[in-house]
Formats: sequence, structure tokens, C-alpha cells
Amino acid sequence: MAEIVFDGDGFAVLIPAMNPKVIMAVAWYRAEDWQRWQAISVDKMEDTYEEWLKEAQRFVLEFTRQGNEIQRVVIEPDEFLKWAGNSGKQVSGSSRSEYAALQLRTKSEQPRWYRKEQ
Repeated sequence: MAEIVFDGDGFAVLIPAMNPKVIMAVAWYRAEDWQRWQAISVDKMEDTYEEWLKEAQRFVLEFTRQGNEIQRVVIEPDEFLKWAGNSGKQVSGSSRSEYAALQLRTKSEQPRWYRKEQ
């Protein structure tokens, strides 16, 4: 079973039991959901989707240059809000990262034939 570890910046890192390489789940947003994420989040997000995307791409490039793997996990506001409500979580960068890692772990534990392609 994979282990989820949180780094000091609130990012959730997935460490597979059979593979010591670090795989980081990154919460990925769609442009059409950006204003909704801004409205429901308790933390400050970038003013525009384009600003966020530029910063996210820089982060992905930097992390992968270190030899690690990034998995972009597209999160949808309604599904996230349902999980957050059931888990007693605020809508924040930390909880979005945790949710992305949980989604990645769930996907990685399914048999390959069962997985939906994203």
C-alpha cells in the first residue's frame, strides 16, 4: 500500500510501497473552474488561472528535474466539496493537496484494467 507524506509546504507526496521513487500528487485545476475555486477557498489563490498555471508548470519542472515524478490530479469543485464536508476540511491549498494525493493513491491501488483513463 502507498504511503502519503506531507512536506513542509502543504503538498502531499505519495510514496509507493514497492517503489522508493517519490511521486507527488499535484492538485490540477481546469480554467473553467478557476473562479469557483477562488470563491470557495479560504486561502489566497493567484488572481488568474494563467498566473496559477505558469507557477504550477514551473513547480512541476523544478520537481521533475530532481528526478521525482509528478502526477497531475484534476480536481473538480463539487467532488472536492463533498469530500471536504465529509472530512471536516476547509477549502485550502493543504486540503486540496491532500485530496489529490488520496485520489492518486486510490487510482494506483486499483487493478490496471479497472482504471479510468484521464
